[in-house]
This record gives sequence, C-alpha cells and structure tokens, in this order.
Amino acid sequence: MIGVFDSGVGGLSAIKELKRLSPSVDICFLADKEHAPYGTKTEDELTELVYSDIKRLMISGADTVLMACCSASTVFQNLPISMREIAYPIIHPAAKRAAEVTTDGRIGVIATERTVASHAFSRELSEMNGVKDVIELSAQPLVSIIESGVTDARMTRRVRDEIYEIIKPIKKEGIDTLILGCTHFPHVLRTVSGMLPGVRLISPSREGALQILSKTSPQGRGELILI
Repeated sequence: MIGVFDSGVGGLSAIKELKRLSPSVDICFLADKEHAPYGTKTEDELTELVYSDIKRLMISGADTVLMACCSASTVFQNLPISMREIAYPIIHPAAKRAAEVTTDGRIGVIATERTVASHAFSRELSEMNGVKDVIELSAQPLVSIIESGVTDARMTRRVRDEIYEIIKPIKKEGIDTLILGCTHFPHVLRTVSGMLPGVRLISPSREGALQILSKTSPQGRGELILI
C-alpha cells in the first residue's frame, strides 16, 4: 500500500494522478490539517511533523510513502535512513522533468515560503543539463485560496484576479517552463496556464506519482483509506 501525506488538500492532486496511472493501487492518505500550512514552518518543526506523518502511515500499513508536499520534501535528508529508504520526496522528479522540457533554460518555480527559502528546487536544477536560470517566487497566499475550496472548476472572477496578482511577478521573467512547486497548485493548473501562454507547467503531483509507481509494483483493489 502507498501512503500519501500533505498538510491539506494538496495531496489529493497526487492521489488523483496515482489513481489515473494505477487504478488498482491501494492508498492510505493523511491530511495533517491540524498543523497546516507546512509552508510556513521552521526546518525543525517541519522535520518533526514529517517524521510523525511517515510513522503514522507506516503503522497504518503503508510500505512506501509519497511525500506529496514540496515543503516536506525540503527536509527529506533530516529523516532517519530507515524512513528515507521507503519515502519518496517530489522535488527531484519535478525538477528533472522541467530540465527535460525547457527550451531556453529559464525555469520558474512558484512554491511556499518554506520551499522558496530552502532553494531546494534551484539546487536540484543547478545540477541538470540545459538549465541556465531559475527564478523562484513565494506564492504562499495561493495555498490558503485553494484550501478554501477553489479549483479550476470553482473559480470566480475575483479569485482569478487574486491568483493573477500572485503569479504576475513570475510572468515578467520570460520563463518557458514553470514548476508548480506545491501540490496544492495543480488544483488551479488550467487557470495558471491560461495566464502564462506558451509556458510549460510541471506538476510535482504527476511527477511524484510517476516516480513512486516506477519504483514499486503496487497490488490492491483500489482502496483509499483516510487517517
């Protein structure tokens, strides 16, 4: 069984991708709303929360864990080796995909405060061929907007305008590829895409799902367990 965790509804975008790619996979999902948002936590606070989340999923029967949270992925190296052997952070596969598809090497990242402050994406991308510049932008307010229930299908003109103001700084940078560096953000992928014509959008939810399924051979009946 694959365990999935996030601090809220962001993890649902990863579950959607897992189910689309492997309908029969069993998933145990933990949404830690009590401690949300993860994107504003200190490194020590986040490490403690991530350790607890993975342990809870293991106790619930998960044999592999998708860290469906880019903020959580920034503290992956702080975890015990035993946990690092079964847990899969999502920053690397998203960065790898962005490096593969960029044409001019200018890649943007919108993410939480914690993820941007860690420079986790820029560090990953700096080691990849074809990448010239990485522009990172904190889009923390977008997390709260999406937690309120906003999706592409549930979008008002006022909220659309709010989202545009959040991402407007990255639009001016002349990027050709944008990493949605938080699993909340794919819930408004079509909206953001419409505001950035010609820019390729990379979803860590999709890339993380592809990664964990390539490393495992999940068997199951398609059950989804919430804890």
